[in-house]
Amino acid sequence: MTTTELAGPRGGCHSSSMTSPHVTRFLTLLAVLLVPGCSAADPTVSALEVGQSVRFQYRSQGLLRSLKADITVRRDDRLVAELEVPDSEGRPRPIQLVLSDRDRERLDAAIAYYRVSPEGECWHVDEVDVTWNLAGGEKVEESLTDETCKVDTREDLMSLFELVLRGMELPPPVE
Repeated sequence: MTTTELAGPRGGCHSSSMTSPHVTRFLTLLAVLLVPGCSAADPTVSALEVGQSVRFQYRSQGLLRSLKADITVRRDDRLVAELEVPDSEGRPRPIQLVLSDRDRERLDAAIAYYRVSPEGECWHVDEVDVTWNLAGGEKVEESLTDETCKVDTREDLMSLFELVLRGMELPPPVE
């Protein structure tokens, strides 16, 4: 088994010899936005093949919410999200959702956004530990953070919070 650890800007078009994290984030965001296929080396939900999966250990903490969820997206004959969210008494409750092509696109876009480690002024912070289980037993691990709230408000991005709410059959928050 091969394990690759990734944290923030890295490898390929994400590499930078700059020492300032702000300059690195800016250059990474520019590369992701301007260079076609820039993030192609990074794993994506779209690229998952049968038997492969990605696990998100999601934490959202802030003024108006505190949530932890364990989400695994796996590819079999279809793309399925398995969530484990707490019930009203705090016990884990398993939920399974079939993801559409649009869900997959929005989830990939959100992951790409998280990878630039955006900073901002938001009333909550999302932290996500990601483990990609790929072909040949390869594992890729990432730690992602969003402090901007943009993942929750942009239609082209699917926040993990939205996925959890859908699993719990609750409407998304109105911003």
